[in-house]
Amino acid sequence: NSHTIKFVLLELSPLLFLGLGVACLPYHAGLTPNARKEAHKKFVNDEIQVVVATVAFGMGIDKPDCRKVIHYGGKWF
Repeated sequence: NSHTIKFVLLELSPLLFLGLGVACLPYHAGLTPNARKEAHKKFVNDEIQVVVATVAFGMGIDKPDCRKVIHYGGKWF
């Protein structure tokens, strides 16, 4: 939904980076293909620590040292 998109792109990434010094980038379908590719590349190559993303990002990650996945705002069944 639009609240989740706004939170991911506009609030959480800058909070992590500016507030806590965590190297991170957003990843979402609303970004340009180049921006998504760059975030993916930097994550896989350990240039950033965190990707703030919608759920689809995690489906394509093949990174053996990815230790945590945090789902925020998902529905509980």
